[in-house]
Amino acid sequence: ELEAEKEKTDKNENKIKEMQEKLDSLEEELAKKTKEIDDKDNRIKDLEKALDEKDAKIKDLVSKKKETENTKSECCKKIEELQKAIDSLKESSENTKKELEDKIKELEDKQKASEEEIKKLKKDLDKKIEEAKKLIEEKNKKSKEELEKQAKDEKDKNLNQDLSKKLDELLKLQKENKEKKEDKKSQDKKWDELLKADDKNILNQFDLNKMKKQEEQQGKKQVKDEKEFAVFQVDKNFYNIIKDGKKTTVYMDVKAYIKDNRIMLPVRYAAYTLGFNVEYDDSKREAIFSNKENTALPKKTLRLNIDTGVMKD
Repeated sequence: ELEAEKEKTDKNENKIKEMQEKLDSLEEELAKKTKEIDDKDNRIKDLEKALDEKDAKIKDLVSKKKETENTKSECCKKIEELQKAIDSLKESSENTKKELEDKIKELEDKQKASEEEIKKLKKDLDKKIEEAKKLIEEKNKKSKEELEKQAKDEKDKNLNQDLSKKLDELLKLQKENKEKKEDKKSQDKKWDELLKADDKNILNQFDLNKMKKQEEQQGKKQVKDEKEFAVFQVDKNFYNIIKDGKKTTVYMDVKAYIKDNRIMLPVRYAAYTLGFNVEYDDSKREAIFSNKENTALPKKTLRLNIDTGVMKD
């Protein structure tokens, strides 16, 4: 479209060039006519000069009134002819001048119309250029957004890979803890056999009991350290619960995502992993989180307004 507009502009420029050439030709013709007028004016001046001379002669003839009437009549006739010639030349000059003025005005009107058309074409061309710029900007913006989305997807992919790796590590740790618990049961059996062996070992039983107690405390600590894990993954509609080396998958109706460099988790499912019961009060537009059996929680019931985001105890 821009090339078509440019071709149209070039044609207009050629048209203006042709009109300029015509204008130059008319200016040459005007100069020629002006020269003719000047020549005629000079001729008129010459005639006027001749007329003056004739007037002088007439005066001379008048002063010589006594000369023949034929000579006087002839002079008057010549004067009349000269006057007619002068009037004719003046009229011709005025007509030529008027014609030239009309042609000049016509050319000026055509040039003005051409300038208006060129101005309109230039305005249309500028509009087309602006539209093309907007299209280019939109395309660049779209490309930038696609690149940013690709980078975000790649980042989320890497994060999910890291989470999967950590999940595997947690499973491995749970498995190791389970194996340690089995080893502990085997050790308890050995301690029981030693304690029941012989009364002569009564002096050693105190130390053995002390050592067994220490190992039991260490075992309890080990069991206590073995927690239940809930692993959420970005851009996934499920989370995994890790307990006793086993994995349980819970599916959600929404996905976890990243916003402003923060991981956004669904409140309801996050509350489930913390041991809360979740209920809804449609009349008050509230989500109710409660767990009265968990004495470790300082707040027994929490009410979250879904519209305002305000939470009350």
